[in-house]
Amino acid sequence: MKVFSLLDMDEFIREAGAKRVNEEASIKLRDLLEDSGKEILLKAKFLANYAGRKEIRREDILLAVQYIKHTNSKKRTNTLRKDILKKLKKLSNK
Repeated sequence: MKVFSLLDMDEFIREAGAKRVNEEASIKLRDLLEDSGKEILLKAKFLANYAGRKEIRREDILLAVQYIKHTNSKKRTNTLRKDILKKLKKLSNK
């Protein structure tokens, strides 16, 4: 079930300054927001359960977002390091 409507996404993109919006852009934004929201809520639910609560609180959401940002930045850093090492290896072989 889709939570956000395409009209909502269209308005959101226009508020960001777009004069025209392709329907595929609205669909992609909706899908990305819903996927991100699900990931945040899963982490927040885990945090609430860990704290012995059934209720998800604002703090759970904020901690979940921090956790996801931290995890994603580590992945990007590791990928960047691997890319740099590959390039250095190529340069040293020349």
